[in-house]
Amino acid sequence: MVNKKSAAQKRIRTSARNYHQNRAYKTSVKTAIKNCISSTNKMSIQKYDNVLLNLAKAFSKIDKSVKRKIIHRNKAARQKAYLFKIVKNKYIEGTF
Repeated sequence: MVNKKSAAQKRIRTSARNYHQNRAYKTSVKTAIKNCISSTNKMSIQKYDNVLLNLAKAFSKIDKSVKRKIIHRNKAARQKAYLFKIVKNKYIEGTF
């Protein structure tokens, strides 16, 4: 006979572990997005490279979270389009 109780307990432990790991990774994605937006708001000619660096970091975090199946690919596409639109509009406006 299979010991169902221990299998259920293992599943609970695994699910709790995954929950905490996924939550931490979602938080890091949100932080990367916020950093990108805040650096865009403070954008100047000298800091444009910093904006692009933050944009690349945010894109990387978003893509890795899709690969790990933490967020859905459509949500990732939405987030990336949103970030790129903010940076592009700020650059086109020339408000730096």
